[in-house]
Amino acid sequence: HTLTIPAQVPVVNFTAATQSAAEGTVATITAQLSQPSTQAITLPFTLSGTATSGADYTITTSPITIAAGSTTGTISVTVVADGVPEPNETVIVTLGTPTNATLGATTVHTLTIPAQLPTVSFTTASQTVNEAVGSTTITVQISSTPAQPVIVPFTVGGTATSGADYTITPASSLTFAVGTPLAQTLTVTVVNGPTGEPNETVVVTLGAPTNATLVSPSVHTITITDNNFHPPVLSNLGFVLIAAVSSGCDVFGGPLGAEYQYQFSYSDAGGDVIIPGATDSLAYHFHPSEIADGFVRSSSTYTGTGSSGTISNSVCFLFQGDTSVDVSLFVTDVAGNRSAPIAVNVPKPVGANIVAGPQPLSARGRSPAALAVPR
Repeated sequence: HTLTIPAQVPVVNFTAATQSAAEGTVATITAQLSQPSTQAITLPFTLSGTATSGADYTITTSPITIAAGSTTGTISVTVVADGVPEPNETVIVTLGTPTNATLGATTVHTLTIPAQLPTVSFTTASQTVNEAVGSTTITVQISSTPAQPVIVPFTVGGTATSGADYTITPASSLTFAVGTPLAQTLTVTVVNGPTGEPNETVVVTLGAPTNATLVSPSVHTITITDNNFHPPVLSNLGFVLIAAVSSGCDVFGGPLGAEYQYQFSYSDAGGDVIIPGATDSLAYHFHPSEIADGFVRSSSTYTGTGSSGTISNSVCFLFQGDTSVDVSLFVTDVAGNRSAPIAVNVPKPVGANIVAGPQPLSARGRSPAALAVPR
């Protein structure tokens, strides 16, 4: 009579169902027994997946062997660093029927080789164009020919108004197909407006691409400059009397004149800065005899952005036999555009000195700036 005691066969599983391994690394896949065995165990396996053996990876040969008394056996997978942009790839190892063991639940292990993605960016971060340019282009580049289509979305912002100031083609995304050139362009058509306006911007921002990695510069700014004549505009010219007889008005070498603080507002539709000191471009005409005199102080005070705000300065008038003075001024911006003159009549203040008889211009100390505008 033969009594058979059935074998106590261990169960074998992979220790994990998945893992990732980058190109140029070695991954280890481990099979483990539920308990040690007195017999050697062999584990055959098969390979599948999207990666190509030899080109994308190499692997130790089948089967896995677990020695008697041991509980683990391993497979080594060497991932080849081929430097080729490509999507995620997989190596799938599936256990076959083992010797001296039974299969457990985890019999398939998937090794993922992460995608080698190209990078996407703008070639430059900014440019400046005149609104009469017609159109300009923005170039988006990809670092290498893609192995799968790359879609690059983008958004458009800035101070310019789409449709009124510009149009952009394509409108929202670029696609790099497999095998396409490494650069594509966005075309921005600029509208040439009929009136002067400040500089405006078109800001294009790349979004997260499909099958590629976004790098800097990912934002491109187009500054559109105006090509229309837009001189500064002046307003609110006013004079405030500081003193009817002022020690600050002693440049005439004679009687002291009346000192005024004057102020006016300015704005420049083109965004151009007002030239410092341009307020010295004063002209004045005394009434009724034109025998008086005046001069402008050398310093000015600016309050504003440079292209809009207020300017204040001071001026002295030596009223002789005259009863009032017409004062006009203009300013010039950095683009060379001169404003239209703005004028006001300033009456002679009570208590101002009177000097008998006219003096020649050479003796009256009139500043060159005061003579900038003919009377």
